[in-house]
Amino acid sequence: MKLIVNTHEYEINEGSTFSAIGMTAKTMAEFDAIYADLKDCTHVNLDGTEHTNLVPESVMMNCKLSGEITMTFVLREKTHDELVQDQINELQNALAELAGGEI
Repeated sequence: MKLIVNTHEYEINEGSTFSAIGMTAKTMAEFDAIYADLKDCTHVNLDGTEHTNLVPESVMMNCKLSGEITMTFVLREKTHDELVQDQINELQNALAELAGGEI
């Protein structure tokens, strides 16, 4: 199965679902990159199904002696308050852009 977060594409482990996405990283740097991408996700496509407004709720990580890192990200839909805050942030950024600086 494939997972697309924003514009990055990942292979995900068998048995992954919309709410629990399993991935394997070869290095800690790769894990950090995947985690950062998921933390800032605004657009997720899981095997052809679109999901928006997701945030990682938790991550479980297992390290093998070989150094391979297996992780499971549990995602949840954003709350109403989080969605409203996102809209406020977008409006503030647009106003700042129009004003030529930060508000």
